[in-house]
Amino acid sequence: HDPNMLLVADQLSVPIILMHMRGTPQTMTSPQFTSYSSNIVEEITSELDIQLQVASSLGIPRWMQYIDPGIGFAKTYEHNVNLLTPANIQKFRRLLGNRPVMIGASRKRFINKVLSATSNHPSESDIS
Repeated sequence: HDPNMLLVADQLSVPIILMHMRGTPQTMTSPQFTSYSSNIVEEITSELDIQLQVASSLGIPRWMQYIDPGIGFAKTYEHNVNLLTPANIQKFRRLLGNRPVMIGASRKRFINKVLSATSNHPSESDIS
């Protein structure tokens, strides 16, 4: 995470994708970062809304703000599957002002679990 990235995006007038993540790549799987309330969609949107407010305050137009729930980032298998239901994707989008949603789910470990594939075959889980 580069704190200056939003400033650069604003200066260059380019779209941004704000992804949800807690912790760092090294710490994001620890229980302190993977614990959510019973309504993970609302909790994630609340955390992303802070980033969206910063982007808007810097002058990045709403139509250039994309959102990503961060599949696989500080989430359990159950969280990921839950977030990917059509109803939850729509809810996620609606709660964040109907901004476009990006889902980066390729080459994720949980896809192997869904497909009952082994992690020895990453090509089977690469759906991008």
